[in-house]
Amino acid sequence: MDGIAATAGTSIGSVYQFFPNKLAVFREVARRAIESSGTTFASLMLPSSDKPWQQILDEACDLFFELHHRDVRMRATVRNFQLYREYEAEDSAQMEQFIQIVGALIGTWATELPPERATLVARTVVYTIGMSLLLIARESPEVGRVQLEETKLMVRRYLEAYVS
Repeated sequence: MDGIAATAGTSIGSVYQFFPNKLAVFREVARRAIESSGTTFASLMLPSSDKPWQQILDEACDLFFELHHRDVRMRATVRNFQLYREYEAEDSAQMEQFIQIVGALIGTWATELPPERATLVARTVVYTIGMSLLLIARESPEVGRVQLEETKLMVRRYLEAYVS
């Protein structure tokens, strides 16, 4: 808490006025990381209808890789993953939102898939990329970038079975 106060250029009392303890600070950091993740996802998905699915996949992975490596809130959340229960509800809700959006996209790319199957494929894609990014964020950017390319290749090959 002393480090937070020093970095913010304020007194420790001011920090405690807004955050009663370190866990409260972490909850706010995690909330803002989830918000940043949602903003990043929205910026990618909103104009995506005219892009090939491979381009959307690559852009999504690249954007989230950069977010995990440059955003201090995201790095703090990943490094303190043992505190996941503190923000699990918000994270789960956001993941479900991502899955629904990706499922709708998959449904437009693979029109023969029933909606429930498109959602299952989307869940697999979102979870695979999400978990890979969590682990990749613990690597150096150089090693992480190579691993990210392998993740994109794996997901691309999985989706090729459904999407022409």
